[in-house]
Amino acid sequence: MLRLVEGRFLDVENDGDADAFGIEVMPITGRSVVDPAVIPPHRIEAGNTWRAGVLKHTDGPPVPVTVRLSWRDGSGQSWSDNYHFEAPA
Repeated sequence: MLRLVEGRFLDVENDGDADAFGIEVMPITGRSVVDPAVIPPHRIEAGNTWRAGVLKHTDGPPVPVTVRLSWRDGSGQSWSDNYHFEAPA
């Protein structure tokens, strides 16, 4: 299973026991503070992490951000989850 690790960077961690394919990270809200990586990897192997982007600092109060993380497993089954957090001020 993939999960988004928040902080200054948006890291996608594969904490499952199988590889993940077709990874997509899409900002839904707070697009102005999310600087995504240019090209997502074809695959994240089990136990590995990919730096999916950077959260830009805001000039004002923290900005609410929602990011959708999507991927599929080796059998082609698709998964997605939304992550909610705040970009740092």
